[in-house]
Amino acid sequence: MKNALSLTFAVLALLLVCPSLATAQAGEPQALSADMNIPCPMGNLFGETAGESIICGQIEVPENWDEPDGTTITISYAVLKSQGLAPFADPIIYFAGGPGGSALATTAQSVQFFAGPRRMRDIILWDQRGTTYSNLLHCPISVRQSDAERMAALDEEYAPLTFNIHSDPEHIYTYYRESVSASGIDKCFPYFEEKGIDLSQYNTHNTVQDAIALMRHLGYPAYNLYGASYGTKVAQEILDYYTNDSSLDLPSIRSMVIDGVDPRNMEWLE
Repeated sequence: MKNALSLTFAVLALLLVCPSLATAQAGEPQALSADMNIPCPMGNLFGETAGESIICGQIEVPENWDEPDGTTITISYAVLKSQGLAPFADPIIYFAGGPGGSALATTAQSVQFFAGPRRMRDIILWDQRGTTYSNLLHCPISVRQSDAERMAALDEEYAPLTFNIHSDPEHIYTYYRESVSASGIDKCFPYFEEKGIDLSQYNTHNTVQDAIALMRHLGYPAYNLYGASYGTKVAQEILDYYTNDSSLDLPSIRSMVIDGVDPRNMEWLE
């Protein structure tokens, strides 16, 4: 699982480094279909009771929000029900970091982390598109064979390099790109293309629309957004989506907390 998560992180990170892959859409995102109270995909519920203290579900959304009649993907979520007797009606929805982090695969940590807020509110966990339980971008190891000699040469060449705030960004970019190529991850892109997966649709803007569709599906009167690391970028872009067209009928947002901010005016590798 750790290797799969690392690979997903690398693939999604590369998509962010290539802004030409991103597309812009606008509208009022809605799920094409939904299943509520289904078996939780993560299996281990870490002491939670399925259908009672934790409720899992899925929504179907377009892979390409500009083509709602085209390919669809599944977005999985779990609601940790509040443990309070009279909880507030507005839940917290969690945006995991990465990109590539799985909120559902780390449910145990979330149960502990949100123990305080959960006394008064439901907690919504969900896997963003391309991650573990939401159309995982899994590239088999047989496809991504690494070049061991080249990796060793890179390690030797860049061994003295320490990455810090004073490092030359171009030096870091060069090392990162060459390492990715040597690791074989770049071979995953034609593999996904052969599978009919449009990697240009796995970007922050589409994740924003997935989140809005999920909030609309769940039907709470308002939401509190909590983003960590890369999740702060998603949360910020949700606010942009809302402010760019105030005429849209979108789920209400009560508050937003961004923890470990990913500044949008910086390159991802910075």
